[in-house]
Amino acid sequence: MPMKFKTLKCATLNLWKINTPIGHIEITCCESGLHSIIQTTVASPPDLSVKVSLVQGCIMDLSALVKEVLNWFTVYFKHPKATSSLCIPIICSVVLKSDFRKKAWLHLASEIQAGETVSYKKLAELIGNQGAVRAVGSAMSNNPISIIIPCHRVIKSNGDIGKYAGGFKNDVKKWLLEFERNS
Repeated sequence: MPMKFKTLKCATLNLWKINTPIGHIEITCCESGLHSIIQTTVASPPDLSVKVSLVQGCIMDLSALVKEVLNWFTVYFKHPKATSSLCIPIICSVVLKSDFRKKAWLHLASEIQAGETVSYKKLAELIGNQGAVRAVGSAMSNNPISIIIPCHRVIKSNGDIGKYAGGFKNDVKKWLLEFERNS
């Protein structure tokens, strides 16, 4: 599904926290779209019996965008491959630092499906810039929309998983990849 980007200026950022099988996730957005989806706690081990639910923020004030994100995560943790048929929630243009990142993230989110992986080198080739392996790595390490922009699916050419979230969430990356493969 195509990713949508809006170019309106941000007025107010809103924050919600949701509980997921892998821990708490913070969602930050403005009226123009998502700013970030960041895992703030790690459930060790992840627990699929945990339902995606709001833990902080007013349920009455949920925007359509946050409801869409909650739905996306609910579907993901039941059937990750089914998310390929969902629209990617709107991302605010403020989080896009360059056209290159936008292109890398868009291709990753729309073309590399749950259960699949791609190397940094192959992703650079797929977006038409085979010499940009390090730039792809930078785009992935600066991805503020985790899981929905599935940087966990990008691995090294030798099959090593690399350093997810600076290396401290490598267990989460391994779990997500295994979860997607087996679902």
